[in-house]
Amino acid sequence: MIKTFKGIVASTFILGISSAASAGVIGIFGDRISDASNLSANLASLGHTATYLGANVNQDLSSFDSVWGVSAFDPLSSLEQSYLSDYLLGGGGLYLTGERPCCETLNLSLTTFVNTVVDGGNIQVGGQGDHGSSATINQNVVGNLANSPNSITTWSPSASGGISGLGGVSADNIFATSTSTGGVVAAAWDMDDLIADSGRMVLMMDVNWLSSGQSQLDTLENIEVFLAGAESASIAVPEPSSIALLGLGLAGLGFSRRKLKA
Repeated sequence: MIKTFKGIVASTFILGISSAASAGVIGIFGDRISDASNLSANLASLGHTATYLGANVNQDLSSFDSVWGVSAFDPLSSLEQSYLSDYLLGGGGLYLTGERPCCETLNLSLTTFVNTVVDGGNIQVGGQGDHGSSATINQNVVGNLANSPNSITTWSPSASGGISGLGGVSADNIFATSTSTGGVVAAAWDMDDLIADSGRMVLMMDVNWLSSGQSQLDTLENIEVFLAGAESASIAVPEPSSIALLGLGLAGLGFSRRKLKA
């Protein structure tokens, strides 16, 4: 199994490699230009290079370590959903923004997209009223999102919408819940949760928090580290006899994420 192989690599051959985030090349798209600009500045303060790609996705995204959608109004078109789906299938890390009831056209398109790429589906984005401006981080969320590299316990959106269909309050795809309503306001999916076991995705139901500057930089950094750690499931499983040689040839694999497709 590929998942087992990943575990072997992580535990046996790269014990000495630091888990600290390295500088990433990040693409940003969406109709909220001011929030995209502030996000870019915050990512730059963390040592990354961010490029604004425009309001819409109209290109192959495989060269980016992560891609961030920063929108409030424009729905994802079918073409954009195709580009984003291909990016996840190639092992990319994708961030998406949903919103409160102001922006249900966007939320409806996100519902379609999420249910296309998440195993099992049955998720609803938006259509659930307002969920306030204070949220609690789920410490059981996938990918150590709550604790790597920072320990985070709260999230402060400006005004959040909701997500349903993720299970109980401790379900590991729940990233944050509203302190006022108990509703889910942020979600995350690891590779095992997505089709073809490739890629990672985070969805947060507020766009304005991305302009909060340094006050929520720890949360932003955790998300970036999580997304940058996405992989493609198309790495071939080695024969048992070749396992012993993998440490010498690991560089040749290039820690392939993205770009490798089934």
